[in-house]
Formats: sequence, structure tokens, C-alpha cells
Amino acid sequence: STFRWPGLLAAPVLVVVGVRPRTYVERYAEPDKSATGLGDTEAMWPVPYWWVDAGAAIENLLLGVVEAGLGACLFGLFDHERAVAEAFDIPEDWRLAATIAIGHRRADEPGRSAGRGRRPLDEVVRRNTWT
Repeated sequence: STFRWPGLLAAPVLVVVGVRPRTYVERYAEPDKSATGLGDTEAMWPVPYWWVDAGAAIENLLLGVVEAGLGACLFGLFDHERAVAEAFDIPEDWRLAATIAIGHRRADEPGRSAGRGRRPLDEVVRRNTWT
């Protein structure tokens, strides 16, 4: 009753995005990738690309939803990750990155952080050098 966007709970589609880190380790243990050393354990990955790939998939899905004239909202699972995984019988070796609610758009209702404004472009874009 206190949820700010109750229409979100009625979204006809919820996409739960999951990754299985072990799949990356297994792939990089194969002969054509084994020289990388990434096929031993997840800890060998300086950047866990399963999260990078999940982010790219999420962004592509969000762009496709908008292109189709629909609305979407990305939200994190945070401390509900395991409960959601169990509800859908997702194996324990999978991790859930986020959920995307998809449906017909309603009028925008900005969240609390919308009033913060954007950082100046010269604070977030670098050209030829970091400074």
C-alpha cells in the first residue's frame, strides 16, 4: 500500500536476468582458451565478464522494449535474489543480475533522485587524457 509505483507490480512481463559464472570458467578451460588461465576458477577473472555480458543483454533488452513502444523498468533484486531464484527453481550456481518489468508505459513519475540533476559533461567525458 505504500509502494510508490503500484502499476509496476501489475506489469505483464517480468524478465529475471541471470548468469552462471561457472559457464565462463568451463569455456575458458577448453583447449582453445586454456592459455588464458581463466579456466581454473572464477577468482582468476580480474573482471567478471558474466556481469559485463548481463549488463549488455539488459541494455539491449531495454532499448528493444522502447523501440517497440513499450515501457520498462530495471530494478535490482538485492537481498531478495535467493528467494526469487528459489521461486523459479533456478539452480544455486546461477546469480541473478536484475529484473526488468515490461509493459505499456504510463505517465512518467520521476523518482526521488531525479531532482539531483546531471553532472557537468566535463566531469564525465574524457578526451585524449584522463585529466
